[in-house]
Amino acid sequence: MSIFLTDNTLREGEQVAGVDFSIEEKCSIAMALDEFGVHRLDAGMPASGEKECKTIRSLLDLHLRAEVGVSCRVNTDDVAQAIELRPAAVYLITPASRRRLEHMNWDLPGMIEKARPLVLALAAERIKVHLAVEDASRAAEDDIVALVNAFGGAVDTAYLCDTVGVHLPWEAREWVRRIRARVPEPLHLGYHGHNDLGMAAGNSLAAWQGGARHVSVTVNGLGERAGNASLSTLTACLVRMELAKGLKAQRLPRLAALVETASGIPVSPLEPVVGAFAFAHASGVHAHAALQDEQAYTDLEPSLFDRQHEYPLGKKSGRYAIRALAGPAAQMAPPEALDQLLQYIKEHGKPEFKQQGKQFVAEFRGMMQSRLNLWRDVVAAIAHTSPKTRK
Repeated sequence: MSIFLTDNTLREGEQVAGVDFSIEEKCSIAMALDEFGVHRLDAGMPASGEKECKTIRSLLDLHLRAEVGVSCRVNTDDVAQAIELRPAAVYLITPASRRRLEHMNWDLPGMIEKARPLVLALAAERIKVHLAVEDASRAAEDDIVALVNAFGGAVDTAYLCDTVGVHLPWEAREWVRRIRARVPEPLHLGYHGHNDLGMAAGNSLAAWQGGARHVSVTVNGLGERAGNASLSTLTACLVRMELAKGLKAQRLPRLAALVETASGIPVSPLEPVVGAFAFAHASGVHAHAALQDEQAYTDLEPSLFDRQHEYPLGKKSGRYAIRALAGPAAQMAPPEALDQLLQYIKEHGKPEFKQQGKQFVAEFRGMMQSRLNLWRDVVAAIAHTSPKTRK
């Protein structure tokens, strides 16, 4: 069974504290994702305001190959705004867990009845309907099946959402498999995973094994709390599984850098495929082996992702890495000169790099904390100066 990627960067990415893409940035990201080969894009929520609607119009004007959809709540005004914008699809956010339904003073039958005319209105406008089954991983399976089957052929795909990231891969696979057995074709299933346990990408692949043909991703794993399934990680897995047909994996580093700059959230150097150290061999033993056989310590071929092997020097380095970096000059240098250079590197290294790293980490932590505190402080200041609080 094929696997299809639904990118949520433009919506979920802005649920990271302090991230606010401009219209130009969203258009650039969308075009890069389209060139990469994602199948669907969630462009955002019209209900967020006029700026969001203007952005969505700009994205629709790009006429991308990917299906461009928008997200709506079970709300008449939300859906009316979506119909006015004319996207290719609407992701209708339908709470499934009793916890979420109680928060909204609904029960499942009542929510389904509220959603039914909205689904039919979208279908009448020939706008594809996808259900985003919110908090499905904490919902009763009978309730999920009742919700997903409630609209007949009017729904194209039901995305089963692990909204709070509680799944483990084997749980996700068997859970989707059981639901798939109770949901008749041609309705498709999708999976939307959050990364609270660090399992979003693994859960997404496991859900695909269970029968979810569409999986949600974001560039650099951006998303609320601990983020979502990372596009680069999932793509690396698909390359490994020979399931990446139609995806231009070599575009991933540039795509990651684009979103890194637009979001202001740095990519970890340890991030698979796109991280600065993803193909770096710092250990002398590893470097020696990799210089003779590039796959000695890497199964993935870096060139597939427009990367190459790197051999950074430091306290763990060996003379083979120095010879490789020095090139022809190393052949002319006496062995004792190389040994002296190696000893110097091991003893002295680059202490300023460590200091710079510590400074960056401290500054970045401070910046992230200020994002969390900014509006809290503003709201507190307003409350303090409001007439009700004045004495």
